[in-house]
Amino acid sequence: MRKVILYIAMSLDGYIADQDGKVDFLYGNDPSNTSGDYDEFIKQIDTVIMGNTTYKQVRYELAPDHYMYEGLTSYIITRSNLASDEKDIIYHNDPVELVKRLKNEPGKNIFLIGGAEVIEPLLNENLIDLFQIYIIPTILGKGVKLFKESDTEKRLQHLRSWTYNGIVRLVYIRK
Repeated sequence: MRKVILYIAMSLDGYIADQDGKVDFLYGNDPSNTSGDYDEFIKQIDTVIMGNTTYKQVRYELAPDHYMYEGLTSYIITRSNLASDEKDIIYHNDPVELVKRLKNEPGKNIFLIGGAEVIEPLLNENLIDLFQIYIIPTILGKGVKLFKESDTEKRLQHLRSWTYNGIVRLVYIRK
């Protein structure tokens, strides 16, 4: 069965974007040092799931000349009236049903990138198998939270952690 992996970076105080929706803080102590494990991670993936805001940011702001997930099937969870194409599938229904279906289909793992509107229902249904969270050495004070407030506690089991360039990588699985 395919795994759903939340692979995401956040500020030390838990924000995935600043109050204006920008992510230009997502680098370590030395912005020119891009060492990390992304290249190895992406080899294990053939599907990406993200919300519309994240999609627009990735597609048009972060790398406007080259789609970062070229060659992968991208599901964009949105209520907006956007058109799908061959690899970018606009999905207007429940992300829980989508993930349940995808997990049972053949293929590589599924990359869940965000945001909270997409992550939260999957978290509540215990559909996220692995959490790879990168803590950026920045305190934003305000912004877009990674997780919404919840009355339900979710316990995770630590697998490993390491640091590079001031960034702390934390890896957890569902308990």
